[in-house]
Parts: sequence; C-alpha cells; structure tokens
Amino acid sequence: MGGMTIDLSRLPLKAGAFSTRPRTLCDPAFVNALARFVDVVTLETAPRALSEQWQARQLASLLGQAAARSAFCRKRISGRSPAAIKLATLPILSRADLKKQV
Repeated sequence: MGGMTIDLSRLPLKAGAFSTRPRTLCDPAFVNALARFVDVVTLETAPRALSEQWQARQLASLLGQAAARSAFCRKRISGRSPAAIKLATLPILSRADLKKQV
C-alpha cells in the first residue's frame, strides 16, 4: 500500500511569521483550510469501521435536523429514531413527492 506525501514547503507565511509570538506562521484562513484538509485525510485513511461509525452519526444528525424542521421529513421518518435509521430503509423520493414540496 502506497503512502501519501504532503508537501508543505510552500506554505504562505505571514509577514513576521518567525516572530516570538505563538501561532503567527500562517494566515488564519489558510490554517482553517488546512484543518479541513486534515479532516478529509483522516476520514479517507481511517479504518473502515470508524468511517462507517462517523457516517452513521452524520446521517443521524442530518435526519434529526430534517425531522425537527420539516413536516414532510417527519412523515417520511415515521417517528423512528434518527440514529436507528439505515439510509436504505428510507422511502424513495418520487417526482410526485418532490413536486409537492416545491
């Protein structure tokens, strides 16, 4: 299995990056973007069981928010716990269903 190489040698450093103040190397916006990149790398390289667990939690959160904000979604979820729902068990959204919502 090949490893991933990340070249950080061309990071956009701030003026005064090597001052005595901590955390002044890079622009905060770049650091935030890099943190998101680290999240993606972590998810892509995590063991399958952990990735599936993360996906299940994200789906439960999405379904919980949808049920809280939408009568249409509440009806489709049918009172089930969002954490217990498997994506494949949700009813297929038909064209007619979509037209009712729009």
